[in-house]
Amino acid sequence: MVKYLQTEMVNEMTVSLDDLIANLDIDAQTHEPALSGRLSDPRFQQPYSGHYWQVESRSNVILRSRSLWDQALSFRHLSKVSGLITTETKGPQKQQLLVIQQRIKLPGSQETYWLSVAVQLSNMHKALKNIRGSIYIGLGLMTLGVLLVLAFQLSWVLHRLAN
Repeated sequence: MVKYLQTEMVNEMTVSLDDLIANLDIDAQTHEPALSGRLSDPRFQQPYSGHYWQVESRSNVILRSRSLWDQALSFRHLSKVSGLITTETKGPQKQQLLVIQQRIKLPGSQETYWLSVAVQLSNMHKALKNIRGSIYIGLGLMTLGVLLVLAFQLSWVLHRLAN
């Protein structure tokens, strides 16, 4: 169940990462990445919403979502591996975040950049808690139903044997 929910979160985050990549261009004056448009998910605009993104080079954070407010995500090291990488880190309010990260080279730039999209894991834990609660209630009701049917069947059989 946890693996399924985490896979769904990563799929949703990948869409946001693709949206970020599509909106990044190299600024002609600064030769740094710049957003050419706004990302489609409004949660990246709400401060401390639990949905964050950032763009960084080897030396510093270049761009970050408004939801990070005045902070940046901290990574001990940036991966040299190409492709999508999934990891966990602490967020701006010390909450646990699930992070996907991709190393890219933008057209018109010689520099390599790391793009990260992060989502607060407590959202997944709440969903998991709700699902487990529903499953436990359902299993409890089924068990009660089976016990009632067994009790009825046993009383019916014993009543037939008594006659």
